[in-house]
Amino acid sequence: AIEITTPSWKEGKQFRDSRNHLLVLKRAERFEELLATCDKLVGVADGPHDRSMLLHLKATSLYHLDRINEANTLLLQVRKIFAESMPAIGAGRQIPGEHYDWFVIGVSARNDANQVALEKLDAALATNPNDMDLLATRAQLHILWHRWEAATRDFQKLAQHKPLDIKTLEHAAVSAVLAGHVEEYRTRSNELEQLLDKVENSESAWRIARILVLVPNTIGNEDRLLTAVRENAKQRRFWWRHQALVSVLYRSGKYEEASALITPTLAVARARPQRDELVTRLWQSMIQWQLGDQAMAKKTLAMVTTYMDENPKPAGVHIQGSEVTELVVLRREAENLIGKGDDI
Repeated sequence: AIEITTPSWKEGKQFRDSRNHLLVLKRAERFEELLATCDKLVGVADGPHDRSMLLHLKATSLYHLDRINEANTLLLQVRKIFAESMPAIGAGRQIPGEHYDWFVIGVSARNDANQVALEKLDAALATNPNDMDLLATRAQLHILWHRWEAATRDFQKLAQHKPLDIKTLEHAAVSAVLAGHVEEYRTRSNELEQLLDKVENSESAWRIARILVLVPNTIGNEDRLLTAVRENAKQRRFWWRHQALVSVLYRSGKYEEASALITPTLAVARARPQRDELVTRLWQSMIQWQLGDQAMAKKTLAMVTTYMDENPKPAGVHIQGSEVTELVVLRREAENLIGKGDDI
C-alpha cells in the first residue's frame, strides 16, 4: 500500500492526492515518516477540512513519538478548525454524499488523535502526577468527550493548584454539575464568587455569574453579583453580558425586570450561534411560568426542546464543555418546573 500511494503524493498537486499515503503510513505505524510527510504538505492543505485532517494526523504522530507537549499544543489548535469545518454531526444526520470520504476520514483522524492523546497523557501523568499542564490538557479532553466524572477529578486537582484561575474554576464547576456532584459544584462556585472582589478583568463578572446561576440557591451575595453584572452589561452590547444579567435577576426573584430584558437580549442573540438564543429562550420559559403565563411557558419550552432533539450535539463536537452546559442543565430545570414531553 505504501508503494502504491507514494507516487500519488509525490506527484500530486492537491492534498487529496496525498491523503491515502498519510493514512497508510499511520496504519503501518511509521510515525517518523508520517510526521515528515505532514510537514511537507502543510502548504498544500489549504482548506479547513484538509488542514483539520492533516494536523490531526500530525498530532497523532507526535504523540506516538512521545513529543507530548508539541502534540498537546497542536491538538488544541486543530480542535477549533475541526469544529468550524465540519457539517452538523449527530444521530439521524446524513453524511454529505458528495464529499463523504473527507467527512469520514476527518472524523476518524480526529478520533484517533484524541484517543492516543488520552492514552499518552494517562501514562505521562502516572509518572508525573503533579504536572499541571498535562493534567489540564487531559481534563479538557475529558470535557470535550463528556466524561464528566473524570473531568471533575482532574479539574478538582487543578483548582487546588490554581485557586485564583477563573477558567479552571469554571470548568471544575461545569464538570461537577454535569457529573451530578452538586456539593463539589457549590464549592467551586463559592470560590468563583469570592473572586468578584479580587479580579480586575471586566469580563469576569458575567463569566462568574454564568456558573453561579446553573443551580438554584448557589449565589451567596445576590446584591453584590447583581451590581457587578449590571455594570458589566452597560459596557458593551454583547449577548453573554445581557444574558448574565437576565439569569441573575431570575435567581434573585426579580421576574418582571428579567422579563423586560428578554426581548433586547434575544435581539443581540440573533447575530450569534443558535445555541445562544436557545439559552435565552429556556430562561424565558421559566420567567413566563413564574409570572403566571403557563401556556406561553409551555409553548416556549416546547419550541426549544424540539429544536434540541432534532439537532443533537454529540460528544467530541464542541470545543469546551461550557458550550453545552447551560442547555443541558437549564433544560433539566425548565422541564422539572414546567413539564416535558406529553406533559406539555
